[in-house]
Amino acid sequence: MKRLPSIFLRRLALVSVGDLIAKGFTALTVILLIRSLTEADYAFYVSAEAVAFLLTEVISNGLNIALVRTLSFQHSRHGAIDLRLPARLFLFEAAGIALIGVVAVTFPQPLAVLILGKTEAVHAVQWGVFYALALVSFQLGRAMFQAVENFRGFTFLLLLRQGGIFFLILVNLWLGYLTAPLLIGVLIGVNILSALFGLVKIRAVGGASATDSAWFWSFLRQAAWLIGYFVLLAVIARLDVLSVSRFASTLELAEYGTAARYYSMGLLFLGSVHAVLLPRFARAEMQVPDVQRRFIRQWFLATSWVILPIVLFDIWGKPLFVWLNGGKYAEAFSIWIIFSVGIWFSLMFSPLVNILIGQQRYRTLFFLSCISLVIALIGYNLVVPRWGGMGAAGVAVLSQFVINFGAFTGLVWSKR
Repeated sequence: MKRLPSIFLRRLALVSVGDLIAKGFTALTVILLIRSLTEADYAFYVSAEAVAFLLTEVISNGLNIALVRTLSFQHSRHGAIDLRLPARLFLFEAAGIALIGVVAVTFPQPLAVLILGKTEAVHAVQWGVFYALALVSFQLGRAMFQAVENFRGFTFLLLLRQGGIFFLILVNLWLGYLTAPLLIGVLIGVNILSALFGLVKIRAVGGASATDSAWFWSFLRQAAWLIGYFVLLAVIARLDVLSVSRFASTLELAEYGTAARYYSMGLLFLGSVHAVLLPRFARAEMQVPDVQRRFIRQWFLATSWVILPIVLFDIWGKPLFVWLNGGKYAEAFSIWIIFSVGIWFSLMFSPLVNILIGQQRYRTLFFLSCISLVIALIGYNLVVPRWGGMGAAGVAVLSQFVINFGAFTGLVWSKR
């Protein structure tokens, strides 16, 4: 059996370890904030962060992935990237968020009700808009490192941000002065400084001149399908909890949340896989069908064995699960078994989505996400009232499988 390329495995290990360390900083930061902030301040922080993540998720995620694909292709062809494209993209994304900021100042209470459902969240929404601007700059900085496959810089930038946030919060706690607005200010400052640091480092690979205004608007029209894809993914990801909370009991919701937490942890590794694979499949030499087929075979052979430890844990792991979570959540293990199958399917098939992105088949992904959303809406309403959390888990896995296996089917069909 041919193995996956060693350079891919080294990059995957680097990104995975860096991501794990960054999550450690995040966990420590959350613990500090929970123990140090008042309930009102912590609620303010959570609300502002939720607004910032929502705005960046809707406005910038799809655009940034399209950017990585385009710059990776440029870099593989010319050995350089056109820095005017990310500059224009930042101005476009910032303009979108700034427009929401104008609405937040002009009509603060209606916007607060629309986003967070309460009028007293006005200031949290306004701070969240400012935080979103900083997040956009940071995410663009990381995207450029990812595009040129500089994963040391990609990982270092993340650690610089998370470590910087943790250190500054510690300093403010030592000084005895930490409020929610100051905390958001720290988050904004660290994200902007990290982005500027990344920009200085990435300028060395600038130089390619391949974009003009007309080309940029064409890029945006293509990326619109990818934006729609990620927006629908975000909607699908939230339907399960909403459905269980609507149709099931409080206990079933708690059991589902317990199992879903481990499902999310099981999928953490996929973030690193996607980060490494996206620029790889955007390279000019990776557009050759035979090269893509060879990688798909290697990937399936490398990940097919993962089902063995999953099955072993599903058979004999319940005592450990109960010991970790307590006897009152013992029934959540049955939900976990369904999720565990979803982890295996996602590990095998979801990386193939990167091939479709590399081929700029954004409409295909959007079409698959529409099918998945319809299945999720119908499935949750039909299944959850009868089977509760287990039914919700089955629909969640099925809706994700539709996209992943659909990507595989689309690749196979296009190569006939």
